[in-house]
Amino acid sequence: MGIQQLARNAGRYIKDLLLLPLNVRQLIELPAKSPPTNPFEGLHQNIRDSLKTLKAEYSEGLVRVDGANYIINPTRTIETLNEVVLRRDYDFAWPSGRYVVIDIGMNVGFATICKARDPNVIHVYGFEPLAPTYNLARRNIEVNPELAHKITSFNIGLADAESLMEIKYCENEIMSVSSEGTFDDCFWGEVRTETIAIKPAAKILGEIFAKHNGVPIFLKCDCEGAEFKIFSSLYEHGLMDQISVIVVEWHGRPPDEIINMLTAAGFSCFSQVINIARNVGIIRAVRMVSGAH
Repeated sequence: MGIQQLARNAGRYIKDLLLLPLNVRQLIELPAKSPPTNPFEGLHQNIRDSLKTLKAEYSEGLVRVDGANYIINPTRTIETLNEVVLRRDYDFAWPSGRYVVIDIGMNVGFATICKARDPNVIHVYGFEPLAPTYNLARRNIEVNPELAHKITSFNIGLADAESLMEIKYCENEIMSVSSEGTFDDCFWGEVRTETIAIKPAAKILGEIFAKHNGVPIFLKCDCEGAEFKIFSSLYEHGLMDQISVIVVEWHGRPPDEIINMLTAAGFSCFSQVINIARNVGIIRAVRMVSGAH
């Protein structure tokens, strides 16, 4: 290698050393890539496409489908609309006339509204302990004024004892907030604390059963882990015979405890696993005979 080439190489090396601090500073100061505003957008677009088959109409944040209005805010509430309106998780054929619905884990009110539309439904009682979510449910009820007279809502949760508790709340995961903290590790975005009131399920539901004595009861329960305490309360107070049909999601541990109580009360149960890793599934139960409890 000649002297001139060595001089050029040395010059480039010195220039690189001089520019190194600047290059490092520019690299450090590069803005961090922002996470996507909605990491579930692909799923949500698929749901919107499916809603088109039902001739869904969109206007100012509302979706009107199957004769009812639903506010899609926060964005993930469209997944609940998918469960209720597209998958029809809570539909069933009832052969013997009219019935009452109890919606434990009302969330933003989509299932409550959907059931209230059924002419065979006498009344819907909805329970949602979390104030921000409850307020969203009330807004959804208000944009369906023709159904409001069929709905009574309670800003409380149900379990096996009365208490006040603080729980974590994340708007981006509004469907997964729980008094049991079952899905707290899934939260993304701003997390804050809310205080909720819990009442004994047997006391509160017992009053509703007495009011509608002899009327078939359909119980929907989706409360992210509190279902074990709720069914324990009803079973121990001998109230299972008051219910005719149950759809309950179970979370966090195997459903055997709930299934054993249901079968002892005369229910036939169909249990389906939805998420093995998270121990999540759904039980559909119909009471065939009066049970021992």
